[in-house]
Amino acid sequence: MAPSQLQKILIRAGNGRDYPHTGDEVTIEYTGWLYDDSKAHNDYKGRQFDSSRGRGDFKTPIRVGRVIPGEFNRTGLERAFAEVGA
Repeated sequence: MAPSQLQKILIRAGNGRDYPHTGDEVTIEYTGWLYDDSKAHNDYKGRQFDSSRGRGDFKTPIRVGRVIPGEFNRTGLERAFAEVGA
């Protein structure tokens, strides 16, 4: 995987009808790692730089500019991976 890609892991597929729209509040659990060329055996995951795990629910409105730019648009995470489970 190239360092400019955002990796998402699908936990459960949706039904194609019910999904959040701009401004809806969502709860997200995420973990972000720095990209490390030497960690090919571990999907290039280097040092963990942030995680919502163990800190309680992370709730935010969808696409209204309140979260880091890379969460829904990878420009902010060009050298990092983020796994997002909703």
